[in-house]
Amino acid sequence: MIIQALLLKLFLQVGIGTVFSSVDKYNPDPHLACFAGKKLKDSTLVIAHREIKCGERVVICNPRTQLCATAVTSDRGPFGRTGQHFTSIVDMSPGVQKAIQHNGLELVVVGSTLPIPNKPPKKKVYVRKTS
Repeated sequence: MIIQALLLKLFLQVGIGTVFSSVDKYNPDPHLACFAGKKLKDSTLVIAHREIKCGERVVICNPRTQLCATAVTSDRGPFGRTGQHFTSIVDMSPGVQKAIQHNGLELVVVGSTLPIPNKPPKKKVYVRKTS
C-alpha cells in the first residue's frame, strides 16, 4: 500500500477514521455540503475532511485489511476534538467503510495528489463583553 502511494506520488496522512450515515436524528435532511442539491446515500464513496478541498479524489486505505478505495471529498469535518488534538482525520460514508472493511473507529491512511496540511485545532478565544 505504501509502495503504491510512492509510485503514484501521493501525500499521505495517517490517523483515526470514523463513519457517518445519511440516517441521522440531528440532520433529518442530509445533503452533500460541497455539491448543493445532491442527497447523500449510504452507498456513495464520499468522505469529509477538514483540509482537502471539495471535489478532490483521495485514496482511503485500511492498514489492517490492506484494502483501498477511491473516494471524493464532499464535506468539511470532522471537528470533534480532545484538548489540542482532533479526534479523527476523516469521516467516511458507509460505502467507503464497506469497501475497505473498516470497523468504524480504526486507523486509516488518506492519500492525496496535493499536500495535506495537518493543522492543530484553533484555540477558542472568549471575549468578555463590557457594557
